Amino acid sequence: MLSIRLFPKPLARFLAPLAAAGMILTGVAGGERTAAASEVVVAMAPPAPRIELVSAAPSPHHLWTPGYWGYHQGYGHRWVPGSWQVNRPGYTWSQPGWVRGGGGWTFRHGGWGRGGHR
Repeated sequence: MLSIRLFPKPLARFLAPLAAAGMILTGVAGGERTAAASEVVVAMAPPAPRIELVSAAPSPHHLWTPGYWGYHQGYGHRWVPGSWQVNRPGYTWSQPGWVRGGGGWTFRHGGWGRGGHR
């Protein structure tokens, strides 16, 4: 019987620990808890918001959406800078942010939602 190996043994010995490290760094095997598929719960509070310099709006049809602290599993809190967004009639902007409770901090995704008059 013919045996087929995908990787030579020396390469396989190198790739296995590398794959495990990648899983830890991406949070697949990390200590973060998730309450739902899109909800992130962490033990550490986010840092204080950064002060951002806001430039002039590109047009009267733009809305400034402030920056916020997001979270990258395995790396911790990361600042997501604010940006100008084209205003969407019939939608309102909900700012992403963190809520304390349940033994940790839960990230609430923001974004555009139906309703409102902006």
